[in-house]
Amino acid sequence: MSAELFERFSLDPNRLAGKRITVMGLGRFGGGLAAARFFAERRAQVIVTDLAQPDTLEQSLQKLADLPDIIFHLGRHLPDDFTAAEAVVVNPAVPPSSPFLALARQAKVPLTTEINIFFQLCPAKIVGVTGSNGKSTTTAMIASILSAAADAGQGPFGQVFLGGNIGHSLLGELEQITADDVAVLELSSFQLEALAAEQICPQIAVWTNFSPNHLDRHATLEAYRRAKENIYRFQGPDDLLIYNADDAGSEFLRSDRKVPARRMTFSLKGLPADCYLADGWLRVQYPQTNRMEKVLCTDDMPVRGDHNIANALAAVCVAAEANLPSEIITGGLKGFKPLPHRLELIASVAGVDYYDDSIATTPESALLGLNSFDNPPIIILGGKDKGAEFDTLLTACIRKAYGVICLGQTRQKLFEKLLELRGSAQQPYLLEVETLEQAVKAAAALANPPQVVLLSPGCASYDMFTNFDHRGRRFAQIVRTLP
Repeated sequence: MSAELFERFSLDPNRLAGKRITVMGLGRFGGGLAAARFFAERRAQVIVTDLAQPDTLEQSLQKLADLPDIIFHLGRHLPDDFTAAEAVVVNPAVPPSSPFLALARQAKVPLTTEINIFFQLCPAKIVGVTGSNGKSTTTAMIASILSAAADAGQGPFGQVFLGGNIGHSLLGELEQITADDVAVLELSSFQLEALAAEQICPQIAVWTNFSPNHLDRHATLEAYRRAKENIYRFQGPDDLLIYNADDAGSEFLRSDRKVPARRMTFSLKGLPADCYLADGWLRVQYPQTNRMEKVLCTDDMPVRGDHNIANALAAVCVAAEANLPSEIITGGLKGFKPLPHRLELIASVAGVDYYDDSIATTPESALLGLNSFDNPPIIILGGKDKGAEFDTLLTACIRKAYGVICLGQTRQKLFEKLLELRGSAQQPYLLEVETLEQAVKAAAALANPPQVVLLSPGCASYDMFTNFDHRGRRFAQIVRTLP
């Protein structure tokens, strides 16, 4: 979503009564719910408009049933909703090319987003996390550590609030948040692109990594990176940017003069990073005292894979900035509950483990999943094509996988490239299927205990499913019906 579409919509939450606010995009999973409720509860005249038909929005509509004054225009958009409103709150999923956004701009109606409103009104310190991969897990790990500190009364803040792109809006909790609290937010490139209009940044910004993604939306890698850069662009010298010293795509952050904040780095390769892995231990150098502390042995990590160790190192940087005791950091990491659809063990069937890594919507993230297993897995690949480059992933599949099963919009392209890369070799076994059920059953027939079947598609889900969560839940349902 182009940054120039948006502008600061200054609002007093106590003076919204009677103001006409259009919420564009309710979404089947409630993308506009929080904004609609926020304005309706403050007696604004709220119009929710969505191109989807009412029957596909039933779950979201039920959650607003207690607010009878909201007007719904579903299955279509009406021009007056965009030209006669005092502001339009835009769902991040709305394409910037929408002619209705152009109508609002021509009528000089400000466009804003749910996350922009939250940043304007949030009194607490904000920790923001972005990156091409690992955002959700890193965000949740940070919240786990900070919550452990808050529960023990050893943190420099009161309550910890978790939200953003991880799936939970904090607009409805604004009245509970104080200046003594901390909000930990996952921030997507779509959200950050719009946030530039506010010229506000998180006080602590975490950049996990950077690689091509969402090029179907941003068009160029440079435009995608510019959107991500808004997580630190308006920071001050007292703020902090944390980034991955191992990541080639993030190397520019080391010398970028546009970074006004202090910097901390994390690395799987050891020193000279501020937080690093050495001899099987996560270690950190506290910025306040330069003291070094061990915080966790990798054998005690609650999630598998080097990429999750990197996510934990990023989270430890935030904890060290807050000067939390090492034992609190250790407890927070050990207490971390792995998120669904992220290398989640679904079941063991006839000695074969089935892992759901549906969150892997890029080739880079699927490669991380593939590399998390010592024994060659059977990997299920494919979905909606987002314009990504698959050569590195497919080359690794030929070298490391026992079998590759291709499905979705990209299945033929992936299958043909895999055949070319495999040449005259007999393995890995390669299959092309039409449905996820066919893929799971084919994998089950191919697998020999103690092998692993891994759903790590490397693509978006929108060709066959509503989102990655839907895809992952369907995978689990199919696995649980296996004999």
